[in-house]
Amino acid sequence: MARELVDLGLELGDPLWHLPLWRDYHGLIESDVADIVNTGRGAMAGAVTAALFLADFVPDELPWLHIDLFAWNDSARPGRPVGGEAQALRTLLAWLERRYRRG
Repeated sequence: MARELVDLGLELGDPLWHLPLWRDYHGLIESDVADIVNTGRGAMAGAVTAALFLADFVPDELPWLHIDLFAWNDSARPGRPVGGEAQALRTLLAWLERRYRRG
């Protein structure tokens, strides 16, 4: 699923990239007070630890993805003004349409 989305994003000019779920980073969200915490202990690997937090709640047999995005344009490009950006939406919509196309 990740490879499909990355390839489709490149095709559409709406790129994504596949971050690893490094289990060794799980220690960054472990807690002495709770089972886990929803933020890491520092600035290191924030997107990865966010995904690891979610992974703890998703059954192994269920395909899932975590999209961590900036969704903002610092400078204008054709069709994409400064401000909020629909980052990844074009890719996700196209992927869903291909996957669940009827007929």
